Amino acid sequence: MDNLLVHKYGGSSLATPEQILKIAQRLGQLHDQGHKLIVVVSAMGKGTDKLIDLAHKVAKTPARREMDMLISTGERVSMSLMSMALQSLGYLAISFTGSQSGILTDQVHNKARITNIKPIRVEQALSENKIVIIAGFQGVDPNTKEITTLGRGGSDTTAVTLAAHFNATVCKTLKDVKGVHSSDPKGNNNSKLYETISFSQLKNMCFWGSPILHYRSVALSEKLSVPLFIGSSENDEHGTTVLKNEDINMFEQPKVIAISQIERIMHLQTASENSAQGYKKIANFLNEQSLAMPQILASAFNDGHLRLMFTDSKDALNVIHHEVSNSSEIKILKDHNSSITLTYSGAVDCNDIVKVNQTLSEQCIAVEKVISSPCSLSFVISNKDLEKANKHLQETFKC
Repeated sequence: MDNLLVHKYGGSSLATPEQILKIAQRLGQLHDQGHKLIVVVSAMGKGTDKLIDLAHKVAKTPARREMDMLISTGERVSMSLMSMALQSLGYLAISFTGSQSGILTDQVHNKARITNIKPIRVEQALSENKIVIIAGFQGVDPNTKEITTLGRGGSDTTAVTLAAHFNATVCKTLKDVKGVHSSDPKGNNNSKLYETISFSQLKNMCFWGSPILHYRSVALSEKLSVPLFIGSSENDEHGTTVLKNEDINMFEQPKVIAISQIERIMHLQTASENSAQGYKKIANFLNEQSLAMPQILASAFNDGHLRLMFTDSKDALNVIHHEVSNSSEIKILKDHNSSITLTYSGAVDCNDIVKVNQTLSEQCIAVEKVISSPCSLSFVISNKDLEKANKHLQETFKC
C-alpha cells in the first residue's frame, strides 16, 4: 500500500500519558504529510511484568489460558489510550485488539505463532483514512476462538506481519534507544551506534540475547523482505536501517561488532536410546503441558541421555522449571548459567576463544562451554559473573 508506514512502540516509550501524547502528536504530523499509519503498541512500561506478578499473588501456577486473558489486557490499555490521544488532537483513529485485527494463531497459550492474517477491519479503517492502533503481542486461535499471546517479542512479530501483508514502505520499531548498538547503551557510554546492519548480524545478536528485537521477528522480516528500521521513539529521523547481507560494506565495520548476553540458561536431561527418542520425549512432555518448545541453544547425546541447553522468557522458564520438577522422566541439571556472545562483521576469528578465556580467567571467571557459529562465538558462564564478564569484554573488544 502506497505511503503506508508501520510503527511499533515498545513499553518504555509508552510508560506515561505524557509520552503517549507526544507520540500521538508526531503520528498526527505524519498523517498530515499524507502517510497512512498502522501503529502497533506494547503494554505501558513494565505493565506485562506487573500483570504476571499479580497473577502469581493469587495462584502459584496460573493457568496458561487465563494468563493470556490477563496479560493481553496490557496492550489493550496502550492501544485505547493512543487512539484517545489522537482523537483529542482532531485525528480519525481507531484501536483494534489482535483478534479484531485478524491475527490468527495456533493454540499454544503464552507462546503462540501466527498462522494467518485476515485484517478486514484494518483494511476498512485505512480506506476511511483512519490511523489504526493495534494491540501487539496477541491474536486468536480460529479453531478454539481463544485469545492467545505470542510470547517474548510478540509485538515485534505483529508489526512485521502487518507490514508484510500491507506491503508497507517501512516497518519502524521505535524504542528508548537510538538504534542498534554494539552493546547496551544504558550501561556503556562507549557503545557504538550503527547506521546500518545486516539481517544475519541482527538476527544473531537477538538470538543471543540482544533486547533490540526478538530474533523471530528479524527472521520473519528477512524472509518476507520487510524494510526494517530501529530508532528512538523521541526522534526517528536517525537510527539503524537493516539491510540484506550483500548491501552491507563489511570492510568499514570492526571485526567484533556487538556483545550481547542471555541472563538465564537452563539445562535439562532425559534418558533415551538415541537423540531422536530424547527429543520426542521432551516434545511430548511439553505438548502435554501445553507448552511451546523453548529456544534451544545446544544439545548433546551421551551415555544414554539427551541433554538440552535452552533459554526463554523469565515466566516461560519458571513454568518449565515447575512442570519438570513434577516429572520423573526429565530432570533439571542446571539453572544458574548465562552466556555472553561476540557477533562478528564477517567470519568468526577462533583465536578470540583464547583471548576471551584469558580475559575472563584473569577475573577468576570460568568458561563452561563455547558455542561457535559462522558469525558468532558464545561463552557459557555462571550468571553470578555475567555483569563483570560483560564489562571486561566490552573493554577488550571496544564495543
